[in-house]
Amino acid sequence: MAGNGPKLKNDLRVWRGMVHQKIPILSPVLFAATYIEDETAGVGTFCIRPDTLTIRYNPQFAASQTPETNAFILAHEAGHYLCNHIERRFAMMDREGKDVFDLQLWMVAEDMAVNEIVSSLSGWAVPQDTVPVIPQFAGMTTEQIYRELQSAIPKGMKKHAEGCRGCLDASGGRDGAKGDPSQDMLKSQIQEGANKEMGEMQKRGQLPGNMPGELKELAMRFAPLRRPPNWKEMLMRYLIAADFNCKHFDMGTLYKRRLEVDNLCLPNLSSSPAAKKFVVSMDNSGSVSDEMFSCLKGIIQSAATQLGFQEIIVQHFTSHVMVTDRVTTLKQVENIKRKADGGTQLEDCDAKAAGHRGQFHIILTDGYVEWLRAYSLPTIIVRTVKSTEEPLKVKNLIGSVVADADEAF
Repeated sequence: MAGNGPKLKNDLRVWRGMVHQKIPILSPVLFAATYIEDETAGVGTFCIRPDTLTIRYNPQFAASQTPETNAFILAHEAGHYLCNHIERRFAMMDREGKDVFDLQLWMVAEDMAVNEIVSSLSGWAVPQDTVPVIPQFAGMTTEQIYRELQSAIPKGMKKHAEGCRGCLDASGGRDGAKGDPSQDMLKSQIQEGANKEMGEMQKRGQLPGNMPGELKELAMRFAPLRRPPNWKEMLMRYLIAADFNCKHFDMGTLYKRRLEVDNLCLPNLSSSPAAKKFVVSMDNSGSVSDEMFSCLKGIIQSAATQLGFQEIIVQHFTSHVMVTDRVTTLKQVENIKRKADGGTQLEDCDAKAAGHRGQFHIILTDGYVEWLRAYSLPTIIVRTVKSTEEPLKVKNLIGSVVADADEAF
């Protein structure tokens, strides 16, 4: 370990200052980190270890680069930490299984997503011999880029997929510094600082609509929500906006124009049921326990009670729709039983839901699913297990909501 580089330490403050000026949302990470000059441990450039918030850097490499390049790489490391990439990496590994998960491809996706943040906010060019920002992946999160790379690796990216060692040190284990109160407190303070800066950036109009995918992820994660999204409220908004043929006087219709302009939400005051016929697809996969299945059934009861109905088509699905029930009373909802077992895919239940010609489709699942590019009719997905991967912006998706079984039902 080399500690006799006062010039480099001064330069480090310069690089950090450059990042602070261009990308202040990363400042809380860089000012809280511990820096170590290291040319003996195999650090080629810069490397961050999230569980200790330690940034190691090779002084020989840094001395050979321009200040802009060193600032870019420093910002890149901070981006990994702020985006919580180690935890998300292990989450994806759990979803796919260790034998299937492609670590090198995931690290390419991580680097590409972070480089988009740094490049778009700073205006600095992505350094040569690093993972480039590809226009076709602009606006995507790491998970979304990873899925795209699995389908087809763009020309010129193969070398990165084969040779990327990553700049994230995961040697602290998958749980990072869990159980370390000092690190938990530090992480909380960093997130609070980033949250404040995100708010300032929004006030200054610095977050364009077509922002980097990881920045959207941060904006959603740091959004000052006082309560989780109400999926029934989202459905009600959809129903009010779509109900143009009221047979009865409905005060809600007076506000349709306002709803379209500023998303004003008012309860549907129609004297007839808001929903006539809709489709509910219930996940019957092996990961859905009997207790969870009862929670999913409770969602149907809640929706039927609040939204009203004349007919509900209940599809029991795994990789395909296995059984379909027709429900016309609340008593029949109570008697819904599990009908299948297997994996989880949405394509078949989406296609069959369209055939029933309902007003909308509720998909109830216990967590991660492969997202469709477009849904056959207006759809809302209610998940009971949190997933870090959100669906792409797709046609006819009303929304995707994580519902807490202990609170929502």
